[in-house]
Amino acid sequence: MRRGITHVEVRSLPGGRFPAVSDAEIEEFIGMVSAAGLAVSGVSPGFCKCDVEDEQVADALATGLPRACEWALKMGTDMVSCFAFDRDDSEPIHSTNVPELVIQRLGEMADITAAHGCRLVLENEAVCWGATGLEAAHICRAVGTERLGLLWDPGNSCMAGSRAPLDEYAQLKDIVSHVHCKNFADGGWSLMESGVVDWPAQVRALEDDGYDGFLVIET
Repeated sequence: MRRGITHVEVRSLPGGRFPAVSDAEIEEFIGMVSAAGLAVSGVSPGFCKCDVEDEQVADALATGLPRACEWALKMGTDMVSCFAFDRDDSEPIHSTNVPELVIQRLGEMADITAAHGCRLVLENEAVCWGATGLEAAHICRAVGTERLGLLWDPGNSCMAGSRAPLDEYAQLKDIVSHVHCKNFADGGWSLMESGVVDWPAQVRALEDDGYDGFLVIET
């Protein structure tokens, strides 16, 4: 039973993280999605969960990102997500002291994504720059929100140490392009109905603010 679910987000396939799998495996996945009467909300290649100066960044920009965009469009979506590289743990959360090279590389990624017909969104992630929503919003604004949107994940923000994700949302709601849903309690992930994130209030706020994008449940 689909229970009202209309879309799925592409992250990992049996052969590995999208898009670092064979064309045949992606084609098979597309067929499965279509046969189930579903569509694709976006793709999550996981690019840039590494040091900004790591040699793998050049390959991600040159080949990985264009490939992700090519297959995203074939799946019927233009939404591609990314992260903002490994952070310096000496910096407090909500930091605005983000290395200029991080801003520069994300700008390059946004431009490459746009050149290949897609949109890039930055997901806030505890182990990366942009750990909380506010820190990620700062990065998006530094790059330019017309180039880089925000993938708001209040659960990830709580993992990074935030205890008031709804207050954060009030300061970044104007740039939210995509939303990931999960909760955080007792130092780990929890079901949606229990944890720091008040999801009924968050969903009401999104509705009140006219958000018309996806709410993607991360299992």
